[in-house]
Amino acid sequence: MKDWVAYYDSDHSIYVNARHRDVHYARLADAIVSHVPSRTAAVLDYGCGEALRADRVADAAGRLTLAEAGPTVRSRLIERFKGNPKITVISTGLAASMPPQSFDMVILHSVSQYLTPEEFDQKAALFHRLLQPGGLLVVGDVVPPDATADEGGANEVQRAGDGVQTGGGRLHGDPGAEQPRPSRHQDDVSGP
Repeated sequence: MKDWVAYYDSDHSIYVNARHRDVHYARLADAIVSHVPSRTAAVLDYGCGEALRADRVADAAGRLTLAEAGPTVRSRLIERFKGNPKITVISTGLAASMPPQSFDMVILHSVSQYLTPEEFDQKAALFHRLLQPGGLLVVGDVVPPDATADEGGANEVQRAGDGVQTGGGRLHGDPGAEQPRPSRHQDDVSGP
């Protein structure tokens, strides 16, 4: 797991060009916005990565917390969004210590495929604790470990407390399997 954190926290390119990267993040932000439950919602994007268009999500919500394990990526997020009072950037370790029922919606996009089943269970328990009753857990861009390059990921939208339910398809408007999969993942207690 730490290898993936280190990889995505380094200078790397998984996109064909800057336009490809920008379109990916814009479409992803728009897809997430379509699930924000209200203009006053508290939203956590756990393992958010670069989150280049997080301002779009923040505009649709009351507040947005970006939780990122990689210290380099987290520093860029802090710099990018320092002027936006609706966006807070924290480490995933700090997210794990937040009070119960802090959020109306939690996003885990392009992260779960890097977790062991035990780690996924731990994250699910964390999100259940962090979500308000009836809150939304959006799990997107799930790539099963045995999937071939031709198979798409599965996505789930599940109300907290309703149990685990698998779903197929893509997050509405998400570029899905045809796009490279940036990932963010493991708790990191360093940084802000």
